[in-house]
Amino acid sequence: MVAWLIAILADSPALLDRLQAEATAAPDVPRAPGDLRRFPFAEALFREVLRLHPPVARDVRRAVIDLQLAGRTIPAGTNAVISIEHLSRSAALYDDPESFVPDRWTKKTQPPTALELAQFGGGPHFCLGYHVAWLEVVQTVVILARALHVRGVRPTLEGPFPRAKHLPLRHPDPRSRIRFA
Repeated sequence: MVAWLIAILADSPALLDRLQAEATAAPDVPRAPGDLRRFPFAEALFREVLRLHPPVARDVRRAVIDLQLAGRTIPAGTNAVISIEHLSRSAALYDDPESFVPDRWTKKTQPPTALELAQFGGGPHFCLGYHVAWLEVVQTVVILARALHVRGVRPTLEGPFPRAKHLPLRHPDPRSRIRFA
């Protein structure tokens, strides 16, 4: 996920400028989930990267009872695949779903819904590491933004924006290159 975020920052200098302004204005980096409130833009970047580039593109569940879905019967015992990648880009859930718009998260007044957190599963299958991942990614990009700012360095893509590879997890094509200069 951090690789996607760095590629996005390399592709959009305005996002990097905004992240650096927030990161350098704070006295310290986030060290606990409660500290993340001081970094709303860094958190919005995390949520938007997660939405557009979920680490796991699909999830599988087994129907435990017969159920009706879109006018079809799904018999108990059937495996059903949920496309997290398509759910995360649903026009029914997001305005302009194919675009990277971190402010969709900064403007929210409520916590993310279960559908907005689908990348981490749901119900009894919700990822126990969610808060760690959330803190770790925000912490990493704040530290990166500060370090780049102090050194006067900016990331730039060498070539087009990376294509996605899917094994073992969804990640940028390893042939993609970013220069820090």
